[in-house]
Amino acid sequence: MAVPSSAKSLGDPMDPTDIVDYEADMSGLLQEGENFSSITVALLAEAVALGFNLGPAAWLTGTRTTVYDEETEKVLMWASVDPTMWGNSAWNGSGSIMAMEITGVTDSTPTRRYQRTCTIPVAHQ
Repeated sequence: MAVPSSAKSLGDPMDPTDIVDYEADMSGLLQEGENFSSITVALLAEAVALGFNLGPAAWLTGTRTTVYDEETEKVLMWASVDPTMWGNSAWNGSGSIMAMEITGVTDSTPTRRYQRTCTIPVAHQ
């Protein structure tokens, strides 16, 4: 899937050897008294193929999960790249854009569904 031009970058580029947190702002989507009953984050195929990961992975220690904070209305994600992919040429020069779709389903009746595409740039620093 192509990354839409309206996709929001979540911040500065990370080096493929970094393990860093990023936040996706979901504020302004909910109606008064409404909450998200579920939030899912799905990486696009290109990101998966390059070993990009959000959350727990075999090469990470400690608890790094993707969570939604109701108070700030942000999705917190821990980004990393599989160590076997650190030397991939995709990270050379300006690097590559890793994209994900964040989908939130509300607890309202009927439910509302919001989907946003966000990106994290990855390049050798």
